[in-house]
Amino acid sequence: QWSQVEGWTASARMNGSPGLPDGVADPRPNEFRVTTVSSRQLLLTWTAPEYPAGLVSRYVVYRDDVSIDVTRQTKFNDLTVTPAANYQYRIATRFTDGTEYSTPPLAVHIEPVGGGVKFAPARVLGTVQLDGLNELSGLVASRQIAHAFWTHNDGPQDAIYAIDSEGRWIGGLQFLDAVMFDVEDIAIGPGPVANVDYIYVGDIGGNNDDRTTVQILRIAEPLLIDDHGATLATTSAYDMLTFEYPDTHGYNAESLLVDPQTGDLFILTKESQAAHIYRAPASQLTPGTVVTLELIGEIDFPRASGADISQTGGEILIRNEDLARLYVRNDGQSVFAALSRSYLDAPVVGRPDEPNGEGVTFGGRPGDYFTISEGSNPALHYFQRTSPYLAGDANHDGVFDSSDLVAVFAAGEYEDEAELNSLWAEGDWNGDGEFTSADLVLAFSMGAYEQSSTAAPAYPAMDVDACFAPHGTLF
Repeated sequence: QWSQVEGWTASARMNGSPGLPDGVADPRPNEFRVTTVSSRQLLLTWTAPEYPAGLVSRYVVYRDDVSIDVTRQTKFNDLTVTPAANYQYRIATRFTDGTEYSTPPLAVHIEPVGGGVKFAPARVLGTVQLDGLNELSGLVASRQIAHAFWTHNDGPQDAIYAIDSEGRWIGGLQFLDAVMFDVEDIAIGPGPVANVDYIYVGDIGGNNDDRTTVQILRIAEPLLIDDHGATLATTSAYDMLTFEYPDTHGYNAESLLVDPQTGDLFILTKESQAAHIYRAPASQLTPGTVVTLELIGEIDFPRASGADISQTGGEILIRNEDLARLYVRNDGQSVFAALSRSYLDAPVVGRPDEPNGEGVTFGGRPGDYFTISEGSNPALHYFQRTSPYLAGDANHDGVFDSSDLVAVFAAGEYEDEAELNSLWAEGDWNGDGEFTSADLVLAFSMGAYEQSSTAAPAYPAMDVDACFAPHGTLF
């Protein structure tokens, strides 16, 4: 219902506009378009409606149904978008009497920096041959031991184990007097002492959805000696952190994250359709107290069985038995905000070769990751990221060489005055929307300039050293 404008007749058309006579021109903006200028800038353009002339007061720009600008112009630059995100835009004509007529929403997807992500097929680096390690659940790359991982069995376990990149035993650590009920994941991140990496062992499982309280063991990562023996070291030098869910509902959880940027701890529940995400701030991670977890939201991810966050905090992986998803996190963005955005599909081996697959971890190189599963002699799988792969490789031929430099400087956007106008092919390799010296520093710091005179194969040879060496970030 609406008020009839004096002197006008009501529209008899089923899809007529309020207060407009039949047969008049559409009062909504025309020729609405969205152009991607860079991974951090979109240009919206439209033309004025033909009717009613002279009565348009403003145009209102809506993003995801929230007004972000009111303008007299027929264009708008959105400089607040982020890579790997989805948005919906619409433009409304606002007339002098305050009424609005809006275009239909236009969906826009912004690719991640460098384009879509691809991975080489899984490579088996080795198998775990030790008796007793047949229910491996969590997996995390070591920060202290080169080419090594920490892992653990599922269930009431009081020990963690270090294996090398071929699945061979390095050593193990048993926690004296630790009473654990269902250990499901392991993480690494900051802790109470600055510049020290801590291992977090998550006793968070509950197959009957009956855990109302959970506990996480925290210990500074030890440096074990590679003796390929089977003797466990023992320690009492750990903290036991206790948490309770904010409601009386019990949960099963198998995914644990520790944010390297804030030190906050996150638990993702394992449910049939969605994962609830609970947070404990770093300031509350104190032994001897029971910390009430904060429910910060949920994401559409079925039966989450493992997760990891990259060493810089810029990427997050979540997996279940049959799939994984990679989430890109921008500077200053919260973990939940990153998980609430669009994701990039990432492969896992899945059933039957990786039964009940739960373990997943990043290596040192952005995007590459590793998985492991339960079962006898489980395989350590490596997934190498092939695109976008190398900062500096503007033409995506697998090599950073002079041809890339010629191309990006020929584009003429190096340190120009225009804001946020550069794409990957034009030199924006760090994702800030500009081609500046910072992009060149990143590209050359990776040490790959003219390492090969021919294009890399579709799936470059696996380099274990590169898997763990820090190479900066692609985002």
